[in-house]
Amino acid sequence: MSVRPGQGLDLSAFGLTPETYWSHCVTVLTFAEEMASKKVARFGENFSTAALLHDFGKLVLSEHLTPEHRELLRQGTSGCSMVEHESRVLSVNHAEVTAVVTQSWDLPEDLVKAVQYHHSPAEFDHPMCHGLNIPNQLAWRLESRAAQLEQESESLAVSMSALGMTSEKLNSVLHDGSVRLEETMEIYS
Repeated sequence: MSVRPGQGLDLSAFGLTPETYWSHCVTVLTFAEEMASKKVARFGENFSTAALLHDFGKLVLSEHLTPEHRELLRQGTSGCSMVEHESRVLSVNHAEVTAVVTQSWDLPEDLVKAVQYHHSPAEFDHPMCHGLNIPNQLAWRLESRAAQLEQESESLAVSMSALGMTSEKLNSVLHDGSVRLEETMEIYS
């Protein structure tokens, strides 16, 4: 299995297509690299890898979902976050699966924990984890995913506080990262 999904993979349970999945991952990578270039924090040498792999568990889960689970995931979150919904339906979520896969690949522990907790960074108070949470949410802004932004607004505040990041710095990352994104998408498309 590659990081970039094949065209035949059904990611609809997560509200995605192979193209939108890849676009999201590259967008998160671009914003993560923008944060690193602005020296928001010392994220570690594996930060870009973590950004690209953060949702890899969605690919793994999509390969193994039953039709019933696929339909339950598509039905929506009923007021809880998408990660909580995945856990309720599947007894596991994509971030946990990503952590298991990255651990089996013997990737560094900080990367494993950062991808595992990128939706709940207070559970792993580490710059790389907070650093994944913020670009993920910036990508959601560009993707007009208001429900996810609303459900995880508290984690954004936690991550910004942990990194000492102001709203002005966040907006700067959003602006400058967006400018770079078009070029980046050409490279990774």
